[in-house]
Amino acid sequence: MSSIRSSLGAGALLLDSGGVLVRPDGELIAAEAAAMGIAVTPALAISAMHSANRNRDVHLPKSRSFEVNWGEAVGCSPRAAVRLWTKVIAEIPPVRLWSVANPDALLLLNQLDRSVPRYVITNSEGDAHHELRACGLRHLVDGVLDSTQLGIKKPDLRIFQMGAVALGVPLDRCIYISDTLDAPTDANVRTILYDPFGVYSSDDRLRVEARITSLTELLSIGAGS
Repeated sequence: MSSIRSSLGAGALLLDSGGVLVRPDGELIAAEAAAMGIAVTPALAISAMHSANRNRDVHLPKSRSFEVNWGEAVGCSPRAAVRLWTKVIAEIPPVRLWSVANPDALLLLNQLDRSVPRYVITNSEGDAHHELRACGLRHLVDGVLDSTQLGIKKPDLRIFQMGAVALGVPLDRCIYISDTLDAPTDANVRTILYDPFGVYSSDDRLRVEARITSLTELLSIGAGS
């Protein structure tokens, strides 16, 4: 039996999609950036997205947008970053932008004991099912709750409760895996933060049970405890 269930007492996994199961196309972002004179590698384009989300999560500083934080991470001006992301969001459909299966997720879902239920809960544009299917991940999860289709988005506690109900497992026996701090802060949603680029620091006040840099750590987390 999986150590997730035995060591953490989890009856099921609730998984974020974007950033955890599915990655943005770094090559596409880098090409769009290059067309605007912004030099960035595909890997940096993606890691900068995580950095920008981290700054939003910890409110450093509150006045800066995702675009400005992304620009700082890649070393371009705020104005250039805003222009780039305005173009990306306007011209590239989410299913094309979020189109790469995270190799880390493939390893986890294929190696995880199939008796451990797993459900996706995601803030999406309504395309989460298609994105997961196109990436070859849909058959590896039991179901998907898409915020646009439901009319409820994280951090609303109800979407987490719906995931637990769909799996037939009490919410306090589920573990939520996300690359951002998007669980409700006023409810006891057990969360593990997936931080593949190490952008969160020990100084960040993280209301999570653990922080991991690889999803495969979930296969042995708590071992020996």
